[in-house]
Amino acid sequence: MGHRIDNNSVFFLILKTKLMKNLLLPLLMFVVFSYNINSSFAQNKNILDTLSDSQIKCVKYVYKEVWSFDTENKPLFERVVTVTGKSVSRPCNILARIGTPINQLVEAAGGLPEDTGKVVIGGPMMGKAVSTITAPVTKGTSGVLILPQDVSIRPESYNCIRCGRCVSVCPMGLEPYLIKNMVVVKMFEELEKEGVLDCIECGSCAYTCPARVPLMDYIRLGKASLNKILRSKKS
Repeated sequence: MGHRIDNNSVFFLILKTKLMKNLLLPLLMFVVFSYNINSSFAQNKNILDTLSDSQIKCVKYVYKEVWSFDTENKPLFERVVTVTGKSVSRPCNILARIGTPINQLVEAAGGLPEDTGKVVIGGPMMGKAVSTITAPVTKGTSGVLILPQDVSIRPESYNCIRCGRCVSVCPMGLEPYLIKNMVVVKMFEELEKEGVLDCIECGSCAYTCPARVPLMDYIRLGKASLNKILRSKKS
């Protein structure tokens, strides 16, 4: 049986070659922004011409970090964090060290607005609200979203109308409405058969729901409860 080479092996093989410096940047631009290819061909443009300055800077930063890791044995101790929001006076991208308190990033962006209703760590779809901004930056902290009071209040939810939108938008092919109903009646063990652990928590189901049912909250509760049951069985 031959040796299986996965994508990670190929990637790190490229890192070890002498041609890395010439290959990695174009490779990253091609892979990270491959969605621009079709529009590039349709408009008869070079793919690099379709990238914005911020996109190019993003790729160059990734390239720089990978290059430093491979050639200088530099660990991941800093990352770019976006601080933004409707009322933020100076929204910006900050190169912050891991462990930096979130409140220091907020101060660098002009401070916490007076009408702040919620602070979300991450993006508007997959981010999670926090009760304090003294939490540190971690390797997974991509951004800090500060929402004003008028948009941070959760709208009233209604009964499911069986429209099926949550099913059609789920990238993992799950049935969020069914998972929600199973969580309500505490059928946690049966959730494993429904693939609840495959959920990537993108938030698309809750975003598209016309009844404003907080499907993502139910799914997270179901995943946590199922994981607790599975851990207890192993111990």
